Amino acid sequence: MTTRQPNRRAVMVSAVLTQLMIMLDLTVIAIALPRMQDDLEMTASQSWTVTATAWPFGGLVLVGGRLCAVAGIRRSYQVGLIGFGVASLAAGMATSFPILLTARVAQGCFGALLAPTSQALLSTSPLPSAPSASASSRSSAPQADSGRNGAALSGSPD
Repeated sequence: MTTRQPNRRAVMVSAVLTQLMIMLDLTVIAIALPRMQDDLEMTASQSWTVTATAWPFGGLVLVGGRLCAVAGIRRSYQVGLIGFGVASLAAGMATSFPILLTARVAQGCFGALLAPTSQALLSTSPLPSAPSASASSRSSAPQADSGRNGAALSGSPD
């Protein structure tokens, strides 16, 4: 019986795109807030929309890393990716401020699971010709560039 080896390039691309997705989510929301406030007729402070993701993300990222270590990288990545995707869909389709806040909290929680898991993918599945440090450095450029990309993708005029 042979075990199937993962395509290491696909793993790296997936991990890098996951990190980019998380960082884009954090930047796009800040720029899209004025339009969201009009569309959802928000009366509460706009900062709650950003904070609803940032607090759970920042507070649970260590827990996400521990869950990744206990449950396994692959399972944690799958759960985090599906959960983050569903929460993102719910946030995008939100028809009221409370639904938006709930979806953003879920995004923060699942993002806290995804962030350490995608880094674990990079460190345990390096490219054959590159050490894991090189794989991690390759993931840094899209993350660092996500602020500019988030502004462009959100439709900001700046």
